[in-house]
Amino acid sequence: MKNQEKQVTVFTNGNSLFTLENFSQSAGVCHVHNITIHKTVSKNMAMAMHERGQLHYVFGIGDRKVLTGYLNRKMNLKSFIIS
Repeated sequence: MKNQEKQVTVFTNGNSLFTLENFSQSAGVCHVHNITIHKTVSKNMAMAMHERGQLHYVFGIGDRKVLTGYLNRKMNLKSFIIS
């Protein structure tokens, strides 16, 4: 039996690539705020992208309008933590 690796959904707001750890794949999409699915990658690929600074892990639940624009790990957002 082949061990299937977990897939990670990568979202984009047109400026940055990020995950939405507390949202499902369909719940994370928000066309009003231009948040769409960029692609699905393996967990190892996501970790490599994160290490190179290409991908941000976003934790939390709230209004996703604060996720518009460029994201970086130093940002302080109301209901989201970026790592």
